[in-house]
Amino acid sequence: KRVTKINQLLKTLRKNKTSYLFKHVQLLTYVSVHLVEKMGIVNKRQNIEKMAFCSLFHDIILSKDKYALISTEEELNMEDLTRDERVLVKNHANLAADLIKDIPNLPPDVETIIRQHHGDLNGTSLPVRAHVNISNLTALFMISQAYVERILEFPDDVKPNQPLIMAGLRKRYKTKKHWKVLDILEDIVL
Repeated sequence: KRVTKINQLLKTLRKNKTSYLFKHVQLLTYVSVHLVEKMGIVNKRQNIEKMAFCSLFHDIILSKDKYALISTEEELNMEDLTRDERVLVKNHANLAADLIKDIPNLPPDVETIIRQHHGDLNGTSLPVRAHVNISNLTALFMISQAYVERILEFPDDVKPNQPLIMAGLRKRYKTKKHWKVLDILEDIVL
């Protein structure tokens, strides 16, 4: 039953290759894999696989671009959404993690990274600051996602303003764990 649900959600994602969600998955895979390669993380191949899984499945529950564009409580409050839509957006990380946890041969930690990809340990909120106990790999994925969100704010025909994006990320992510990732991200070529 779960596999059928996952297949339906993947089909919906593939159907609209110009959607924000589709572009988000593609770019997030590129950025997060690039960071794993550049950071000298042990078990590189396994961690690249984790980033690919996380990129594909972290927002799989979100069926509309407008939901995926919300990444903070403030943004959620500004949207005209029904109560059910608000619950879906706030809980999507937890719901996605629960949906994929039984996939055979799922790389270790993927469920946890997806559950915590907004910085909340339980995957049930959109906190302003990430919880201090998230793993380094979760921090890498979170920053990759925030970076991709900023990149996709620029129209397709406009080169993203890397210094502006990085300044915003450095203001938001202030721990040593985050800055290590940001230092490498600074040199990414898009």
